[in-house]
Amino acid sequence: MTQKAGPDSVDLRIIDAVRADPQVTNKEIAQKLGVSEPIVGSRIRQLSERNIMRVTAQLDIRAIGYDLMCLATIHIEGLPSSGIAAKIAEIDEVFSVNLCIGNADLFVNILAQDRHHLRRIIETKLSPIDGIELVDTHICLEIVKLRSDHGELSPGSPSLAAPPASIGDELTQNIIRELQIDGRVSNREMSRKLGVSEGTIRNRLKKLVDDKAMRLGAVTDPRLLGVGAVGFVLMAVRTRQTTRVIEELHRLEEVIFIGFMSGISNVAILAEAESLEHLSELCADKIRPMPGVLRMSTLSLARSHKHRYDLIRIK
Repeated sequence: MTQKAGPDSVDLRIIDAVRADPQVTNKEIAQKLGVSEPIVGSRIRQLSERNIMRVTAQLDIRAIGYDLMCLATIHIEGLPSSGIAAKIAEIDEVFSVNLCIGNADLFVNILAQDRHHLRRIIETKLSPIDGIELVDTHICLEIVKLRSDHGELSPGSPSLAAPPASIGDELTQNIIRELQIDGRVSNREMSRKLGVSEGTIRNRLKKLVDDKAMRLGAVTDPRLLGVGAVGFVLMAVRTRQTTRVIEELHRLEEVIFIGFMSGISNVAILAEAESLEHLSELCADKIRPMPGVLRMSTLSLARSHKHRYDLIRIK
């Protein structure tokens, strides 16, 4: 299989500019990079067509009714993990599904309205799937950090879903859909497509942003930006040192998620690295020596079947 070419230095500088401000104009990027405006426009189109970068609407988890996040490790008996992962990915409340290397077969992130809703998801949607023997749940009490600038952008990946009815009326939902397809579409173009004035579009977008229900984000394919390994780490941290450990973890660029958890393993993280070797060094040399870290268990996430990069936590 031919390896898809990654971005060059100009692409990377454009990606950095769009990440910093998804609504930055091509003219502003061109002036900053010292290239022509048509080159910037062409590069951004190519990055989207090559599934390297996409600007899209991202909805706040709580704004659409999810107050609880559960990180679950799943053990499978007698059937291929990939087939079961594909079935789990079809569940609406599932945020992400990953094949694992380690003491579990799958790592699944589940969103729920509350504890009762989570139990119904496990009992009525997960448990009936043949091959699932054990679902080990870890309840997230607080999302401390959640980066959503990486995601699987290839065609057909189960990553985007229609905005729920709770997020607004039909026009608001149609605006969000347009921005999910192309977050850099102009208000003028949306007004033409949706048959309303530009002022109406601006007012609806302002309300979504002011209410912290939606923002625009630049999402990139991590594999094409040098990420070769992702790890899920459960940590038991001494209670009186938990805050300081979380602050130190927050400063690590490789850490893309931090959750304050219930139970003995009271901190969970997701970390990205260039390779398994670098991921191991991160855990052994930077995280494990932190004062207060008592125990750690790590799962290597080998392949993603689903990741909802359209959902984030806006604070």
